Amino acid sequence: MIYIEFAKDNSGQRPVLNELERLRKQAAANNPEAIWLLQRITRALQFAQRYGIPEALIHNLISEDDVGIPFTLVQPVKALKSHQPLYELRVNQKNRKGAFRAIFFTHIFEGNQILVFTYSVMKMKTSSPEFDRVVELTERMIPDFLKDPSKYINGG
Repeated sequence: MIYIEFAKDNSGQRPVLNELERLRKQAAANNPEAIWLLQRITRALQFAQRYGIPEALIHNLISEDDVGIPFTLVQPVKALKSHQPLYELRVNQKNRKGAFRAIFFTHIFEGNQILVFTYSVMKMKTSSPEFDRVVELTERMIPDFLKDPSKYINGG
């Protein structure tokens, strides 16, 4: 089985989950950008959980939004080759401002693959200091995570 966990940071917050909740509130207030983005992030998370790693790396996501409009996300899961073992969940906003990125890594527990999501950002340019920062934070987290996964996620 493949599971998704949203990791806690040093302050006990779950940054990716917090960002999704912020988007959910905006969508509930009928913000069209938040509605558009949240629907695609949700489908991308389902896609990543359905396929897992490495299978998700070789597929595009073809789906529909909540009103039945079809869309395709090209390469919604990508390995960060210069930052192994990290991956990114990607939702590019064609003709819109920014690109959602969520950083994650995999962890095997009792034969199950856990996709551990750590941080997310909205990239406004190809090069992003904020994206680089969350990649670095995740890289620094991994050694401690491996010593005690329960400090960061529910499952071990």
